Amino acid sequence: MLGKINSDKPLTTVDEGKVVFDKDISTFEELEALFRDGGNGRLVENITADSVMSVDNDVKLSLNGFVLDLDSQCNIILGNGVNFDLYDEGEAVHYFTPDDSGLWIWDNTDTDGTETLSGGVICGGFSQFGGAVDVGGGTFTMHGGNIAGCVGSCGGAVSVQNGSFTMNGGKIIGNIASNYGGAVLNFNEFIMDGGEITGNSASYS
Repeated sequence: MLGKINSDKPLTTVDEGKVVFDKDISTFEELEALFRDGGNGRLVENITADSVMSVDNDVKLSLNGFVLDLDSQCNIILGNGVNFDLYDEGEAVHYFTPDDSGLWIWDNTDTDGTETLSGGVICGGFSQFGGAVDVGGGTFTMHGGNIAGCVGSCGGAVSVQNGSFTMNGGKIIGNIASNYGGAVLNFNEFIMDGGEITGNSASYS
């Protein structure tokens, strides 16, 4: 097995110290600035990304029930020494339909689909490593929210090349990899303390 997985640690709760999200994010440009400058922010609109985003300073982001659509062309990259914490405070329902490959496709009108997800979603990502998040260094911690409908050559949702990925909550579903790791491709450290990973697929096991 590549890397190491530790699931023996006590379950971590999101409410250990209330996180205050003091920046409202309604545009892609505001989200880029948050990732560049750091801080705590929450989505207040659905956002469509149009380029790769790099997390350059520590960020706590709440999807807040909204959708971050990576538009089949980009992902989020973590560099060395940074912390990216993903939260969700919303309960909105979003509609998806799996295609023939099993990839969940979001209906951006949120009116029709054969599958639904409750809460915020990162979807539509595409990259060689980590369709949604490429942990090239630093730490990615998922406390809540969903990652769905992303494609990676290696790691449909998340790739951990260096650093670590800790999953405390949320769901990873309906992602695909053209090579290995339909949900997570782990080369270093993946700690699963909670949440759910289901319905992802890869060409090779």
